[in-house]
Amino acid sequence: MKALIFQEKVIEVKEIPFEVAPELFWVDCPDDCVPGWTYINGVLAPPVIAPPDIPQILNEYNAGIQAYLNDVALRKGYESSLYCLSYLSSTIPAWAEEADVFLKWRDSVWVYVLGELPKFLNGDRPLIPLEQFISEFPVISWPS
Repeated sequence: MKALIFQEKVIEVKEIPFEVAPELFWVDCPDDCVPGWTYINGVLAPPVIAPPDIPQILNEYNAGIQAYLNDVALRKGYESSLYCLSYLSSTIPAWAEEADVFLKWRDSVWVYVLGELPKFLNGDRPLIPLEQFISEFPVISWPS
């Protein structure tokens, strides 16, 4: 295999090289070489993938989960999850029941999150997009 090099980067990999502009050149490469590899001082190397920024990811997950909880409450007619929970001691039984259901559901969501996050952090589970993670959460079952 041959890798086409431009400005210390592999931009193309082919079995049979073709004629290229003077600023480009071909080098022998291993079969697993793909565009994006570097070619520095005569050495081909795959790109270095930076480790995930765990504190940033945790902050993004936390903010996204909080937004999801608020959205669930909003779809039920509450301004936010906190407003929903403020009805826990309501003298109107239906409102108190909704708040109680929301509280138990919210707790089950966080129990799930706190059980799964360590798996992401120690590599037992691949990091997935937040939306996909949220799709794994328990579903709330509002009272009729």
